[in-house]
Amino acid sequence: ETYVTVGDNDPTLTKDCLEYYASLYLDGNDPENPLISPLFGDVSGFPPSLIFVGSSEILLDDAARIHKKLRESGSKSSIYIAKNMWHAYILYGVSPSSLNHSQIGNFIKDVVR
Repeated sequence: ETYVTVGDNDPTLTKDCLEYYASLYLDGNDPENPLISPLFGDVSGFPPSLIFVGSSEILLDDAARIHKKLRESGSKSSIYIAKNMWHAYILYGVSPSSLNHSQIGNFIKDVVR
């Protein structure tokens, strides 16, 4: 749904861009093949995951779906949705990213223990 509802607000990705790169990645294969997308496979036993996504990001629904699937499989997953942020906002040094960098550091420390 966010491909349509958020698509024009994400300055880094567009639906057309994603469809183009997906077609290259798929190379004619079934997009629901679990070897292509973990959304269609068994994710039980996956390692802990930390997901950052912007509320204005075209991939918001995808991030929420994989987070939900991981949690339902018994895997540990955390998701942080940054208000009014776009795809990969964390790389641009904008306001929430410094807090997110701390969260990433804490996540890594917890996983390594």
